[in-house]
Amino acid sequence: GLAQRFLDLHQGRYDYGSGANFNREFADVAAEVVERLKDRLSPDPVANVALIRTALTEAVAVAPAVSDVAWLRRTLLAQAIDADIVLDLHCDSEAGMYLFLGEQLWPVAADLAADLQAEAVLLANESGGVPFDEACSMPWWRLREAYGDAVPAACLSATVELRGAADVGGAWAGQDAKAIFRFLQRRGVVAGDPGPLPTPLCDATPLTGAEMIRAPVAGVVDYRAAPGSHVK
Repeated sequence: GLAQRFLDLHQGRYDYGSGANFNREFADVAAEVVERLKDRLSPDPVANVALIRTALTEAVAVAPAVSDVAWLRRTLLAQAIDADIVLDLHCDSEAGMYLFLGEQLWPVAADLAADLQAEAVLLANESGGVPFDEACSMPWWRLREAYGDAVPAACLSATVELRGAADVGGAWAGQDAKAIFRFLQRRGVVAGDPGPLPTPLCDATPLTGAEMIRAPVAGVVDYRAAPGSHVK
């Protein structure tokens, strides 16, 4: 991604050689793992988590990788598929702070949204194209559909959109890093007291409620409201 530059402008999202999106088409191993675990799960959710993570790791290891981009995707997924928490850090073109989450992860991840002071949380179990965060978390709710309460929600995976591409600088970076650090303290990953949970700025809403609006004419865009504004 860092190598994708055109006329000295960093693009980063697509591989120029193949047109592949670096954040889509990750291996969907859910169906394979459901089959691998047939008649193997027990009433013990802790033991089941370990068994599921082993099966996920094995399935990712043999996923096809017939191109450089596919190999990179498989390598990245192999490093994350057995994690408790996966935060995929992105930015939009122009936006406030917002999150993409699976429906099954709300309100479980409400503390992440509050710590980051997210201005929107968009929920979808399958947004399309198998992005990285869904490749990590989707197998868990597919397994839960197949095997019920024997499968806990053991992976909190989210895409964190760190505002827009132009929103860079020490103040934003410091604020966001501290928020992620406090979230990890709150989850017991990092030692220390995170302090009280900030008041959340929003509730979660369905991704299907988002709408692309196309301008009827060409011209210069003059926004009447800033990203994050509440409008009617």
